[in-house]
Amino acid sequence: MTKIKGAQKSGVFNESDVGKMAQAMSWSHSSLGAVEEWPSTLKTAVSMILESNFPMFLSWGPERIFLYNDAYSAILGKKHPHAFGRKFFEIWSSVWKDIEPLISRVDRGESVYLENFKLIIDRNGINEEAYFTFSYSPLRDDVGEVAGLFCAVVETTGQVMAERSLRESQERLKSTFEHTSLAVTLISRDGKFLDVNKSFVRMLGYSESEILALSIMDITFAEDKQKTAAKLRELLLGEVESFKIEKRYVRKDGTQ
Repeated sequence: MTKIKGAQKSGVFNESDVGKMAQAMSWSHSSLGAVEEWPSTLKTAVSMILESNFPMFLSWGPERIFLYNDAYSAILGKKHPHAFGRKFFEIWSSVWKDIEPLISRVDRGESVYLENFKLIIDRNGINEEAYFTFSYSPLRDDVGEVAGLFCAVVETTGQVMAERSLRESQERLKSTFEHTSLAVTLISRDGKFLDVNKSFVRMLGYSESEILALSIMDITFAEDKQKTAAKLRELLLGEVESFKIEKRYVRKDGTQ
C-alpha cells in the first residue's frame, strides 16, 4: 500500500492500529476518493469511531465501503485487516440475508436497535453461532441525504451461551427433582416450603398447595421441633450453608 501524506495531515486518522493502517491506504484509488475530498460528515464519523474503545463501524457510499475501529477488529476475527476499506456486502455476505432488511430501513432514514441478535457467521474459517446487541443509525452527507450507516455493537455470545447453559442445567435439575422416587423439598432459610416434589406430596398425604402454605415446623413431629428449629436458626443467621438432620414429619392424617 502507498502512504498518502494528505491522509496523515487530514486529521481523520489517529495513531491506533487501524488508524495507522488507514493512513497507509491509497484512498484516491477507492470509490471514496482522496481523504481531503471526503464530506465533512464522513471525516467526523471516521475520526469518532477510531477514537472510541467501543466496537464501532460505518459503511459509506453506493458501494457501502466498510470502515471500523480497533475494538471492532476483534469481532471480525480473521477477516481483519483485509476487511478495512472493502464493500460491506463482501465482508458479511454470509449473513447479508439477515442484515439487509435492517440496512434497508436505515437507508430510509430509520434507526434500528436489536438485543442478542443471532447470526451464523464465518469469521475464522468455520460457521459459528454468534449473538450481538447493536444499533444501526443513518449517516447523512453534507446536504442531509442518507449516505451511509453507523453501527455501535457489542458481542453477547458468551452471555447468551452462559444463560442457555444455566437454563438447561436448571431444567435438568427440575426434571430430576420432579421424577425422583426420593421425597425432596426446597425451603427458605426461615423454613417455608418453596417447592416440593410428587414423592413428598404422596408421603405426607397433603396436596402440593397445602404443603406450600406451611413451613417445615408446621409438620415436624413435636419431639423433633426443638432440634429442627436450632438448625434453622443457624441457617438463618448464616452460620451454616446446609445441615443434615434426622427428623420425623407428621402426615395429614396425624400419623408419623
